[in-house]
Amino acid sequence: MLSLLIASGIDTVGNLSVRPSGETFESDSLPEAPLKAEEVLFTELFEQSLSQTGEMHEPVIAGVQEKVSASTISFPLKPAGRFAYILKLNPPKKPRLIENEDFFMRMAKSCGLVTATTHLIRDRAGNPGLSVERFDRRWSKDEKRLLRIAQEDACQFLNRYPADKYRIHCSEIAKGLQDTCLAPIPEMARFLRLVAFSYLIANGDLHAKNVSVLADGPAGGFRLSPAYDVLTTLPYGDRRMALKFEGRDDNLKRSHFIEFGKRFGVKEVAVTKMLDELVESAKPWLGRLDEIGFGSQKTEHLSRTLEKRRNELAAG
Repeated sequence: MLSLLIASGIDTVGNLSVRPSGETFESDSLPEAPLKAEEVLFTELFEQSLSQTGEMHEPVIAGVQEKVSASTISFPLKPAGRFAYILKLNPPKKPRLIENEDFFMRMAKSCGLVTATTHLIRDRAGNPGLSVERFDRRWSKDEKRLLRIAQEDACQFLNRYPADKYRIHCSEIAKGLQDTCLAPIPEMARFLRLVAFSYLIANGDLHAKNVSVLADGPAGGFRLSPAYDVLTTLPYGDRRMALKFEGRDDNLKRSHFIEFGKRFGVKEVAVTKMLDELVESAKPWLGRLDEIGFGSQKTEHLSRTLEKRRNELAAG
């Protein structure tokens, strides 16, 4: 069991690191972050990321449920200068997953969500990858190195097993945010916006490990992390929410968000303002869905679904 723990690597999420005695925090076993993506092959970087002790290991890809995350390929790149990155690649069974996430991460930012910084890049063979700037790393001018920021996902701060990530309800996460965050009401409002946006775009993979808190608030206190892994699962056959919201995983209405907010201290006027901003900001993006490249039939189905859900969240 100890060897399995060590095999998880030294570049784990947050401020924890598993490493043999005497080994430094920075490891040559992690692939170098490319200065120019067009000079490398992403598949070669992925193979390097699996070789942490000189031997090939099975990749740690979470989940056994029939969800998108069960087949996502992602791995850390060695820090480059003042930044550290995760590189995500298209899995064989989920076509255009990278283009999907790139589109909806940009849409999420324009709709008022605080998001991780991402960039769509291509290697020398033209293969796409999504470069994700790590928000659990921060450059220290005084120490001239990257600091590790404590981060816990909802399974962790609720003291639940990772396998429970689809069994946890939004109300449980909300209670966890109340207990964990120094200023819970603003974080609750951000969580509501994340859930509303995920419903709008048919993101059926907003599970409990895709909601995290980060110790970057005042005095090192926890607050909700930037949004990450935001995409639509509708083209892959999944339209239902991963986390039950007001006892539902589909057919959510504006009133459900208002009632949820009131129950956890977010005033109705704040929730209605958030929903109004969301549906208005989302409108121009519905005409751009063909940029993802799903094909006409899937794009039309996606467009109809998103328009229906936008209307469900709108006033009147």
